[in-house]
Amino acid sequence: MSAFSSLGEQAQENERSVEGIDSEENKSPSPPAPISVSLSLAAAIRAHKKGKMEKAVQIYSGILRKYPDHADANYLLGVAAFERGLKDDAIAMIERAILSEPDNAAYYGKLGEILTLVGYVDRADEAYEKAAQLAPGDVRFHIGRAQILERSGDVKKALKQYLDIIDRWTESYEAYYRAAAIEARLGDRDIARKHVRQALSLKSDFADAHFLYALLVAASGKVQEATQHFEAASRFSADRADFHVKVANKLIQLNDYDGAMSALYREAKLHPHNADTYFLMGDCLSQRGEFDGAVLSYDRAIENNPSFALAYAQRGLALLALGRLTDAHESCQKAVQIDGTDWQCLCALGVLLREDDHLNDAIDVLLKAVRLAPTEWKPLLEIALAYQDNLELDHAIHYIREAQSLNLKDKGIEFRLGQILLQTGRWEEGWPAYEARKKLATYKPLLSKAQCNAAVWSGQNLSDKRLVLFAEGSVSEAIQFIRFVPMVLERAKDVYIYCQKDLARLFSSIKGVSGVIHEGTNPPRCEFMASLNSLPLVLGVNSRKELPFFRPYLSADKGDVQQWQQRVSADSKGLSVGLVWQGSRSYRKDTRRSPGIWPFSRLFYMRGLDFFGLQVGDGSDVLDDPQLSKVVKNYGADLVDFADTAALIQCLDLVITCDSAVAHLAGAMGKRVWMVLPYAVDWRWGTPKGGAGVACHWYPSMTIYRQSEPGEWADVFARLGQELEELKLKNKG
Repeated sequence: MSAFSSLGEQAQENERSVEGIDSEENKSPSPPAPISVSLSLAAAIRAHKKGKMEKAVQIYSGILRKYPDHADANYLLGVAAFERGLKDDAIAMIERAILSEPDNAAYYGKLGEILTLVGYVDRADEAYEKAAQLAPGDVRFHIGRAQILERSGDVKKALKQYLDIIDRWTESYEAYYRAAAIEARLGDRDIARKHVRQALSLKSDFADAHFLYALLVAASGKVQEATQHFEAASRFSADRADFHVKVANKLIQLNDYDGAMSALYREAKLHPHNADTYFLMGDCLSQRGEFDGAVLSYDRAIENNPSFALAYAQRGLALLALGRLTDAHESCQKAVQIDGTDWQCLCALGVLLREDDHLNDAIDVLLKAVRLAPTEWKPLLEIALAYQDNLELDHAIHYIREAQSLNLKDKGIEFRLGQILLQTGRWEEGWPAYEARKKLATYKPLLSKAQCNAAVWSGQNLSDKRLVLFAEGSVSEAIQFIRFVPMVLERAKDVYIYCQKDLARLFSSIKGVSGVIHEGTNPPRCEFMASLNSLPLVLGVNSRKELPFFRPYLSADKGDVQQWQQRVSADSKGLSVGLVWQGSRSYRKDTRRSPGIWPFSRLFYMRGLDFFGLQVGDGSDVLDDPQLSKVVKNYGADLVDFADTAALIQCLDLVITCDSAVAHLAGAMGKRVWMVLPYAVDWRWGTPKGGAGVACHWYPSMTIYRQSEPGEWADVFARLGQELEELKLKNKG
């Protein structure tokens, strides 16, 4: 209810007499004419509306010094007093205005509003009742009385009054909104949605109604609709600082970081020194992968609150994502120095230590976070991942199940649990949990329901139906799981494969499939579809022993092999060895899994070996070094797709590679391949012993060499040197 709503027409909007009745022109023995009072009051109202409270109060007080019983001046001075937090003075001034003008409904209405907010509910109800008697057609006073019931806790009676108001005043958007708010609290969400929609149809810029409607539709799973209304709530409340951070937090929960940023920009405009605003901006930018901007936002938060421990912690994680480990350590350590009992700060430090391969230190820090916050799932998840990296998988399973018990709906936890179970060989439990990846925001299969609205295949026999198998984005996984196609062909005869363009020609060599279609082209019409990654679950492969007998399932084109053989033979006099030293840098843990070319250099001094670079894209530029290019022939520059790579591999005696698509390809072809792994291995490789060569259950022709200690490649390549010497002797023999 506007304090000025009943006074706008009474006060003359005239620019003269802005100094009030105590100005020089009014210093005369005789009292000023009534027009001077009206002009002064108009000036005070203008100042009041513009937020110039001191000036407005000065003018109101000036009027009252001359005319102590002036009703409007007493009323507005009371409003100003309440806005400045002087509650008792506000009530006294408005009651004085009522004494002068006892039939003014607006005075009683405002008094009722203030008394309600102060908590004097009985007096407030009396004020609203009097206002309603004086102005029975004004719905605001009836809403006020219903609000008193609501504040007193009698929500059912309040709801009845709101519904009665709706019956009498069908255009009262506020009554619809307040009824909906109570209905939502009582669990009547369908009716609440109906009423709040009606409120919005009557007042489309009603911010509170947009916010309530967003909460209701979000609860029913309509995320896109919810985000639209949360954004509208912020947009239509530009001057309400309380709204923007509240809206931003809701949008962050719904992963709408763009909408959250818009709300936070509005908050920053209103309060440019609010550290929490910049902190949330940093979180949004981090989630969007804009880590440089995130660091700047956290810096702004810290500038405005130098003791903001969590801002330092989150800044550290953003710096970690940028690869600035030293700065990240300093930031996370600063967070813990400021508040060593904040579990979130400890959690951030633990994550940093884990990612930097200080696994035992990470576990110690994360255990402290778990003890400080036993009901929080985040530290439990992080310590589970630390134990997984440390290959203590029983501990990892224990803690991740604890995390899951606290957050049953989180598919990210379930997916991580699935990976750990698969790593331990517990495939029967692991494959179903692994399916949770499909519920993650990061899940981006090559073929979506929008492109192919077919039923999901559950393993049944298909006689006259067409099935499309699609990859999920990772070339390595596509090569790994395409091995199950022969089992699929036993149940379905008309099978198509939808895959990455670089794999299409290679996958065309698979016998029995009806066709291969690459990403970016229209899929064929089909009745069923299935992800390649889901095939072990669909086909019931519940243990490593149930893997089908291995036969090389990918092969190279004979014509391509012949062409590459001519080149390799011309460039090789001894054992021909293909090298891959770098995985895709877009992979989050690439710095851990990719040794780079320099650890391989200890092999370059060995005689009787010829090295061929199979590196394509990331990492291939190191062969621009003229000295290196003399030792490692850059064949990767001429590889067009994976069919080309397969043909080249077919011509080589051995492939040595980090965890990469080439490792999977060589293994799928049945070619001899040695793969070097970091200490913390990917789930699919199990828990191979450090240092020693270990057979791979996925690819019999593959030998795995894992670091004995995190980050230490020397022992791996020392062992490879020994193995190469033995291999040369065998070849000579």
